[in-house]
Amino acid sequence: MRRKVAPIVLFVTMQAASVAVLTLWIVWSALDSTHVGWLLQGIFLMVAVITASAIIFAYWGKLRALEVERINFLSTVSHELLTPLASLKLYLETMEMREVSREQELKFLADMSKDTARLEELIQQILVSSRIERHKNNYHFRPANLKDLIQKYLAENSRELGDAEVKTELLAPGLAMVDEAAFHTVLRNLLLNSVRYSPKPAHITIRLDEMSGHVLLEVIDKGQGIPPKELKKVFRLFYRAAKNVGGTGLGLFIVKNIVKDHHGRVWAESAGTGQGTTMKVLLPSQARPGEINEPAPAG
Repeated sequence: MRRKVAPIVLFVTMQAASVAVLTLWIVWSALDSTHVGWLLQGIFLMVAVITASAIIFAYWGKLRALEVERINFLSTVSHELLTPLASLKLYLETMEMREVSREQELKFLADMSKDTARLEELIQQILVSSRIERHKNNYHFRPANLKDLIQKYLAENSRELGDAEVKTELLAPGLAMVDEAAFHTVLRNLLLNSVRYSPKPAHITIRLDEMSGHVLLEVIDKGQGIPPKELKKVFRLFYRAAKNVGGTGLGLFIVKNIVKDHHGRVWAESAGTGQGTTMKVLLPSQARPGEINEPAPAG
């Protein structure tokens, strides 16, 4: 608490001192008309000082908010790591201490496989976020049919989505220059995010279309929705729209940066809380990233 109060007190003190000096300067100049030039210079200087201190304070506020989110992230990650580890330990200890039937053994192995996949996902997200922060992502762009990539992902990874009901509206091939592994990461994070923030079973629609030299991918859910003031915040590092929902706050941050590296745009649309969310990804089609100037979408 003291760390938070001290900068606020310092900021208020600086502003009060600046106003006091400016007031004295005005009074002093009013007593002698020959000091008008000095008065104008003094006013300009004081305004500059006040503005600069306000900018510094705003920047400190952003750093403070990021620090709070980082601390929350560490707490969340610790929990996300310990939960599957504790589950794995319990299953292993149970199998070591007593005989289990083949049916139980198969169930234990299936649950352990899920916990291992959960750990792998978390570690991969942390590694990808670290590479993004250090600008170390290496992409291998090649022409790809996004329709085929979406169908392939759903065929091979449907178990990750649990009991979610996924409908596809693939209205075009969606030819674009992408890194297939990176596109896989984008699609996976968008789908898992929709599952996480939707009541079970989640109802998700994947829509793919082409428009004005671009490919538009939409992931639509009927979940919790996003308040208008948070539509842009959800892509920030460590940010989570709902604190009572699992997750690390890395998924959409990763999506935003991968799409940006593909010279595309990603944004969220929602009518509000309880109204579901549509995540939209716009990529240049049939050209290398950067050769097409994409339009700025609304919202």
